[in-house]
This record gives sequence, C-alpha cells and structure tokens, in this order.
Amino acid sequence: MLFLAQGGVASAGDIGLLYQYGGLVFLSVVALAAVRVLFSREAKSLDLERERADRLQEELRKLNATIQDRFVPALERSQQTVERALKLIARRDDG
Repeated sequence: MLFLAQGGVASAGDIGLLYQYGGLVFLSVVALAAVRVLFSREAKSLDLERERADRLQEELRKLNATIQDRFVPALERSQQTVERALKLIARRDDG
C-alpha cells in the first residue's frame, strides 16, 4: 500500500494479493457475525432455561407448602386412629 501511495504501479500479483486479503477479511467478518448470532441465541436459551427453572422451583415450593398444610395433619390423624385401633385390639385381647 505504501508503494502505491508513493506513485508506484501495482502489478497483477499485488492486486491478487489484495483480493486474497479482502477475501480473508470478508470471511473473518462473516465468521464473527455467525459467532455473535450463535452466542446471542445461546444467551437467550440460557435466560429461558433460568426462567423455567425459577418457575418450576416456585411450583415445587408451593407443592411442599401444600403437603405441609394438608397431608401432614391428615397423616397425624390417621396415626392417632391407628394407635386407638391398636389399643382397642389390645384391650379386647386382654379381656
């Protein structure tokens, strides 16, 4: 390039070399654009997966609260009922 700026005449080889470098630059730009598109796609996918995980974690928290609110008292009542039944059976066998 400095040679051309100083008034030299470019040969066919110089022009070919410039085309080769231009092709490399073009391919590099295309590759960088593809990487950027793929990276943004992966970043979006990651954000969606995080939102999904947060939603599922909240749903699990609600289900655990439901279990604690509804099923644990029911299990305690059924345990008391079985204990009473066992006591009645033991009294009947003793008597």
